[in-house]
Amino acid sequence: MDTETLECASSNNNSSSRKMELCSPLLEKIAKCGVILYNCYDKALDKNHFLDNLPDTVFYAETMKIMKNVTLNDVGLDQCRWRGLCQKPTISYKYHIDCPRLSLVHFVLPKGTFVPLHDHPDMAVLTKLISGRIRIRSLDIFNSKMVYEKIKQEAPIPFELPYKEEIATPVRACVCEDRVVEEGETFCLTPKKGNLHYILALEDCAFLDMVLPNYDVGEKRDCSYFFEDEKSMTTSAKGQDTAKQV
Repeated sequence: MDTETLECASSNNNSSSRKMELCSPLLEKIAKCGVILYNCYDKALDKNHFLDNLPDTVFYAETMKIMKNVTLNDVGLDQCRWRGLCQKPTISYKYHIDCPRLSLVHFVLPKGTFVPLHDHPDMAVLTKLISGRIRIRSLDIFNSKMVYEKIKQEAPIPFELPYKEEIATPVRACVCEDRVVEEGETFCLTPKKGNLHYILALEDCAFLDMVLPNYDVGEKRDCSYFFEDEKSMTTSAKGQDTAKQV
């Protein structure tokens, strides 16, 4: 892997590269694909439009083709470590790349654990379910600019968040997908499609995420967390549901 490529990208954004730990040649290939995707994104005049249409690009198809082959060993999980993490009642994760351009991170969710409803503002996330089965519930947000500019959330990662009593500005959203994802599947979210989602582990599972671009509070790409409020849930003719941010 050309580590200078990502470190140079970090310096261009006035920030140092935070982490680079690639466990296998396959992750190196995925990282190179991520750099190519970011360079295309960086040159785009309308960056969100580029991300929303990312699944139609050749580089996306090539990246997903490589991610399809990722195994537990590729992310540094031998059978002993895998079994040990699955016996814990908490979610584990490890960053392989964490820099301003992108992040590459794997998560391990023991059966029954879940990642609460959260968003990825002005970002795309490419995912490979390496092992197990998950339920994923995804929503499209309609008033995102207001939320991302006025609401802040301090918790660094979704599964460490203690839900607060006070309710922030309600978010209008439409459930676009609620399904079971099987081992080996790949999928993607974009700024407009499925940007807010909830993940439940139906079995012990692990998945790999490529986040493009990376979270950055200074660029208003900080993660916010939500719950669906049944009392105020409304459905229009278009099937628009209401979720509230916490």
